[in-house]
Amino acid sequence: MIPQGKTAKQVAVTASNSSTFGEHQEKDKTSSARFSVMLGGTFMVAGTAIGAGMLGLPVRTAAGGFFPSVALLILVWAVMTFTALAMLEVALSCPGETNLITMATRYLGPWGGRIVWLCYLFFLYSVMAAYTAGGTTMVADLCAIPLHRHPVPLPAAMAAFALPFALLVYRGARWVDIANRCLVILFAAAFGMIIYFVSDGGTGAIPADGNPKYLPAAFPLLVTSFGFHLLIPTLKTYMKENVARLRAAVIAGSLVPLLAYLVWQYIVMTSIPAGGPGGLVSMLLSDANPGELVMEAMGRGRGMKFSVALFSIMALSSLFAGVSLGIFDFFADGLSIRKNSRGRITLCVFTFLPPLLYALIAPGGFMAALNYAGIFASVLLIVYPVLMAWRRRYVEQAAGGYQVAGGRTGLAIAFLFGVGVILLDIACQVHLLPVPHL
Repeated sequence: MIPQGKTAKQVAVTASNSSTFGEHQEKDKTSSARFSVMLGGTFMVAGTAIGAGMLGLPVRTAAGGFFPSVALLILVWAVMTFTALAMLEVALSCPGETNLITMATRYLGPWGGRIVWLCYLFFLYSVMAAYTAGGTTMVADLCAIPLHRHPVPLPAAMAAFALPFALLVYRGARWVDIANRCLVILFAAAFGMIIYFVSDGGTGAIPADGNPKYLPAAFPLLVTSFGFHLLIPTLKTYMKENVARLRAAVIAGSLVPLLAYLVWQYIVMTSIPAGGPGGLVSMLLSDANPGELVMEAMGRGRGMKFSVALFSIMALSSLFAGVSLGIFDFFADGLSIRKNSRGRITLCVFTFLPPLLYALIAPGGFMAALNYAGIFASVLLIVYPVLMAWRRRYVEQAAGGYQVAGGRTGLAIAFLFGVGVILLDIACQVHLLPVPHL
C-alpha cells in the first residue's frame, strides 16, 4: 500500500535514497575500519623500531660528528626499508599464518630453518633482555621522581614493566595494536615536552667537530634500531594480506623512527657536549645504561627529568610490545603450539621468563645485551630476506605476487651491506675498530 499523500514515484525515490544512504554508511564504516587497521600497522612498525636508537645512537655516533651521523642514519634506513619490503614479498608468497622459520625452511631448506631458529632466538632474547633490563631501571627511576628518589624495589619495577605486556600479548595482536597506539602518542607527547624544556637550555649550535672514522662501529646498533622486520608475518595476517596497506604501513612506519632519530640526534648533540667529563664520548666509554646517563645530563629540573624518563620508557615500551608479539608468534610457529588458553600461557612463559631472569641477574646489562644483537640482526633482517627473495625470483622463478623494486642489483647491494655489517660487528667485538678518547 502506498502511504497517503505520496505517489508511487515518491515512494520509490525514498526507498532508493534510503538504500543508497545505507550503502554509503556501510562503505564509510568499511573504509574507516581499513584505515584504522593500516594506522595500527604503521604504529606497530614504528613502535617496534623505536627504542635502542633513541637512547643509544647519540652516544654511539657523537664522536663521528652530526652531519656524517645523519647521512649514516638515512643510508641504513633506506637499506632496512628495502629488506623489510623483501621480507614482505616472501611472507606474502607463503600461504596462511607463517613465521620466519616457515619461510626460511620453504625457500632455503631445513638447514636454513635451523640457522634461523638459532639466530632468531639469540637476537630476540638479546633485545628482550636488553629492554627488560633498561625498562626495569627506567620504571624505577620514573616512580622515584615523584617519590623524591625513594628507592623502588627491583622486582616491583620489573613486574610493573613486564606484566602489562605479558597480558597484552596473551590477548593477541589487536590488543597490542591498541596499546601501541597509546604508547606512541605518549612518546610523541613526551618528545614535545623535551623540545619545550630544551628550547632555552641547549645552545642550538650544531657541533662542528667529529671524525667519521668512528662511525663504522655504529652500524650494528643502527641496524638493530630499524629492526621491525620480524613483525611482518604477524602484520600480514593482521592486515588480511592487503598488499597496498602492508606496503604503506612498512614505509610510513619506518619513516617515523627515522624522523624521530634525526630530531633526537639534534636535541642531544646540541644539548650535551661530545667531549670532556660528562660528555657523550665519556658516556660511550662508560659501562652504564646510556639512556640513564643522557637522562641525568639533560635533567634540568623535575619537569625535564620526568619528561626524559617518560620519553625513554615509552620508547622502550613501544619496541618491547612489538618484539614480544614477534617472539610469541615465533614460538607458536616453531613449536607448533596452539593459541588456546593453555598454549598462550606457555608461549608467554617462553617469551618473558628468560629476559626477566636476565634483568634480575644483570639489571645494568642494557648495552651488554645489545652488543650481541647486531650480528643476529644483520643475518635475520638483511641477509635472510635477500636470500629468500633471490631464491623465489631467480631460482624457483615464481611468477606473480608482490615484488619489491630493485631487481638483482638491489638485492645484491643489500646482501653485501648485511655481510659488511656482520664483519664490522665482529671487528668491533675484538677491538679492531678505532675508539674515541676523552
